[in-house]
Amino acid sequence: MATGKPRFYWDTVCLIAWITDEERVDPSELDGLAEVIELVEQSKATILMSVLWRSEVLSGDLTSPQKKRLKNIFDFRLIEEVGIDSRVMDLASEIRAFHRKSTAKSALKNIRVPDAIHLASAIHYEATEFHTFDGKKPDGNVGKLLTLNGNVAGHKLKICAPQAEQLRLNFTSRNDESDSNIESSGDE
Repeated sequence: MATGKPRFYWDTVCLIAWITDEERVDPSELDGLAEVIELVEQSKATILMSVLWRSEVLSGDLTSPQKKRLKNIFDFRLIEEVGIDSRVMDLASEIRAFHRKSTAKSALKNIRVPDAIHLASAIHYEATEFHTFDGKKPDGNVGKLLTLNGNVAGHKLKICAPQAEQLRLNFTSRNDESDSNIESSGDE
């Protein structure tokens, strides 16, 4: 399954932040998502997401522009949906059991089922990095899923908040800019 190009797994919080143009304390985080999208548009990377996102996002209240942005992301195949099967579910169970039994003082003991499914999907589909904001704190410290960086139930997985290498100067609104980028990517 390894392709030689980075395979970024997006936790649903990243998708929600992208389509809603969520204001983040650290502006480099949304710019980090934009950089990942640009890499995908240039065929230099892949974004993976479990089909679980559908139950987490589509049940919410999205505005018309947000629905359009979501539709464009999947119409232009910027995100590759990955399935949930018995292998992913077994791995999700293993992750939850492993961390529940951990004796480490800083261990995340109660990994929610959706989070375990996302982590298991990232491991099973060989993601290079798992992107999330789950546990990102304004003071720079981390909690929740970010504390699992490097070791998810004995599986090596880099977990981080996406960060831009260089902050962007946005002279147009982010919605206008990203919609035109996504729409133009289908013409190439």
